[in-house]
Amino acid sequence: MLRDPVARALSHINHVQRDATHLLHLQATGLSVREYCGHPALRKTIENFQSRYLASLSFSRALIPPPADHAAGWAFGDRAIQFENALYSLDRTTGLFDEAVRSLTIVDAVGLCEAHGPSLQLFMATLGLETRVGLAETRLNVGKGGLQLEQLSRDERAALEELNEVDRAVYEQARKMFVAACRKHAIAPDFARRAPAAVP
Repeated sequence: MLRDPVARALSHINHVQRDATHLLHLQATGLSVREYCGHPALRKTIENFQSRYLASLSFSRALIPPPADHAAGWAFGDRAIQFENALYSLDRTTGLFDEAVRSLTIVDAVGLCEAHGPSLQLFMATLGLETRVGLAETRLNVGKGGLQLEQLSRDERAALEELNEVDRAVYEQARKMFVAACRKHAIAPDFARRAPAAVP
């Protein structure tokens, strides 16, 4: 599942600043979007992040081997931050786009957060699972508080876009693949169908 890169980046900034248990919370608290984008450690959590994860598909195990045991003092999320630091070694100017797109062609199906319901239908069709009529998602992942896209200044949006140039190109490629796959399986690629509210 991919998400619009600017929306994803802003959502992550909101999450880090809101969640007091996040390992980067103290560094992020009180920073503006531009300050977050310019911070040497924090920017790694939003800079072409989806492309880096996609490009890592073939070597993720080599980057961060599973620990034999969790030693005392191991913090929840520590492995994720180590992995994110390793991902940052991928150079956005040499090969990141190509490797990310190559990974898109390896996976069985690509979904988009902006078309959540149709993405689930596509996954089911691609994997040969029976499509249940009235498929209902039971959780809406909406953080409370934080900036919304429409509240960003032109400079803030530009800062997020600059850090996600590769992600934007990969997202557009994924969107084309998603639409083509939906057509193949007779699924309407409705981009207005986000994840619904919780089902009672």
